[in-house]
Amino acid sequence: MKFKNLISRLGFLSPVLVLCWINTFTCWGQPVPADVSAAIAPALEHTVELMNRSQYDSAQAVLSATFIQTEHALSQVDLFYLHSLEAEIMYYSALFEQGLSSALRARALVEHSSDSILLGSAENLVGLLMMNIGRTEDALEHLRKAVLLLPKYHGNGYLSYNYHAVANIGECFLKMQLPDSAIAYSELSLQEADSLGKERGLALAIWNIAEARLIQGQTAEALTEARKGLRLVNATPHRDVIQIFHSTMMRAFEISGRRDSALLYLEKGLTENENALNTDFSRLEFLDASINLLIRMNQVQRAASIMSDYRNLAREVGSKEQHQRIEVLKQFYERNRQLSIASAINESQQRELVLRDRMQFFLIALAVMLLVLILIGLWAFRQRQRIQKMEFVQQMQTKERDLEMKSIEDRVRALNLERNRIASDLHDDIGASLSSIRIYSEAALMRADKHVTEERKLLKRIKETTVGVMDRMGDIVWSISPHNDSAEQMVLRMKSFASEALGSLGVPPSYGISGDMDSFHPPMLARKNIYLIFKEAINNTAKYSNATEVTVRIRATHDHFQMEISDNGQGFDVHGATQGNGIRNMTERAQAIGGNLTVSSSPDLGTSIVLHYPIARISYSSDPNTSTPLYHGPS
Repeated sequence: MKFKNLISRLGFLSPVLVLCWINTFTCWGQPVPADVSAAIAPALEHTVELMNRSQYDSAQAVLSATFIQTEHALSQVDLFYLHSLEAEIMYYSALFEQGLSSALRARALVEHSSDSILLGSAENLVGLLMMNIGRTEDALEHLRKAVLLLPKYHGNGYLSYNYHAVANIGECFLKMQLPDSAIAYSELSLQEADSLGKERGLALAIWNIAEARLIQGQTAEALTEARKGLRLVNATPHRDVIQIFHSTMMRAFEISGRRDSALLYLEKGLTENENALNTDFSRLEFLDASINLLIRMNQVQRAASIMSDYRNLAREVGSKEQHQRIEVLKQFYERNRQLSIASAINESQQRELVLRDRMQFFLIALAVMLLVLILIGLWAFRQRQRIQKMEFVQQMQTKERDLEMKSIEDRVRALNLERNRIASDLHDDIGASLSSIRIYSEAALMRADKHVTEERKLLKRIKETTVGVMDRMGDIVWSISPHNDSAEQMVLRMKSFASEALGSLGVPPSYGISGDMDSFHPPMLARKNIYLIFKEAINNTAKYSNATEVTVRIRATHDHFQMEISDNGQGFDVHGATQGNGIRNMTERAQAIGGNLTVSSSPDLGTSIVLHYPIARISYSSDPNTSTPLYHGPS
């Protein structure tokens, strides 16, 4: 069993993401750039020092204090560096959406600047964060701009180099399974990285090339590249990079049938797990790869032993990383709240200063005429009363909003903690047992006497039943996890299931997704039932339709969600056929969320299943023209 789902639920970064940390800002040992003002230089150095020690929550606290204390005295360049560092902190804390927001602010500050290095660095940072939230095409656009803007060997280690942007483009193509382009851009990044003495960046570019060779099926070439990269970093402190080369060589030797060599690099990689300079994430990735290799080699006892180590380390690291991300996110939003308050106070003070100036002007004139003085005095008194009343009303409104937001945050935090607890219990207690059953049933099935047919049938049934239970458990865990509360995550899971169910039949589905998907946030019950309706429809298509084409269309508007699954298969008579459990289950699930299901089919004319789901929006504004959606769900 692959354990990537555990890593994603813990909130860890993908392997490529972790290894491409060099593709943002690389050299923190250099002095603060000369264009940074003395007001923030100490804070900048302190923040970087904390980031080097992976203390991102403390680094965010330093940044927040710097923003609040000096926001209105800073130049645009100062603010650029602060927002860029904040984007970096969010990136390393796996808070990519918040990091992208900070990176876009940094880019806006230098968008019209003549300094191409600042703008190029901002474009590279925006592209990197977009790549890690799945917006690969948008990321490529920003990264190509960065390549054009950034000169080579510019010498400012606080900003991106040209080879970073080039390597990131190569990584985008690797994510898109385009190995030729990935190799071409990775090779382009090597010269500058080598000239600057960036051995880690150089080694990781070579690793990208080796992985691309494996995608191409060129095992010998992949081994050559992996050996070259391993020689480059073998005597360095970069133990996580050494371990990923061991993993690549282990897979390459297995593919080429050299089991002894694969096991040798498995042992080398496990030795690196004991090195204090290695990273927790690298250890987890290698343990996961080792478990799968040993299962394929029928070394079940060893796989079970490593699996126990893997689960213990994953639980420990997950708890630590989640706590750190919560602290960083809390500092981020607290900083934004403080800035909003500071901005409001500043505006109020400016208005008061303007009012004072006007009063002084009138008082000089009123000294000439007593009558005018009396009239102006009355006017000033009334204005003062109005201002005091407005200030009092604003204070009361602010207190009410703060209490309301705190109540909402407490409810959301409690709900998320309970959902995380349920998901963790399901995975740890049930998932661990089912994983062990699957490993031992697969081993028994491989060792069973070929002539003992009944024993093999029984073992095969155990395996199939276990896989089915694990699949259903995975659906439950996915549906309740707060990390999946978005339409994007739901669509990604749909695509993954459809590719698995239809790919083996040679019928890759086509997709048409339109409308305002970003604003569609289905609640847990709706998300679960929509996905299970989709899953039932795809399973029926795979089993009974004999289709050669399958099309999935999804559209979300401000008040409606529609999903259609159609095929060109053999179809059936909807009115004449007896409804089975499949159609009945889908209909009941649609009704459970306030929607309706339509099934259209005729013999030899294919089948179309359409789900209509109305979206109700609740807002916290009394003005319908300015309301902001707070909850999306069935009406």
